[in-house]
Amino acid sequence: MERKIEELRADLVVLCPALIPREDSKALAKILGLELNEHGFFKTKDPLLMSVETNVEGVFICGCCQTPKDISESVTQASAAAARAAEIAVSAVVKE
Repeated sequence: MERKIEELRADLVVLCPALIPREDSKALAKILGLELNEHGFFKTKDPLLMSVETNVEGVFICGCCQTPKDISESVTQASAAAARAAEIAVSAVVKE
């Protein structure tokens, strides 16, 4: 093994580790009745219009359990999922 430092000039370097869904996602999907996409991530009703809604009413998803995404997109989705959950909680209280 050579222990030397080399220099490489590049216009663009992309660090891209593989991101795969957890193996136990299948078990959780079965327990909750959630659908998985063809890659094994949790599936939403519509990626554009209902990006945190699942096929199970009241169960919302966000972040990398849906598909690989960056931190800012995960945080945005988390806020959307929390808002949807709050809507359900508030409507339940109002009905009482």
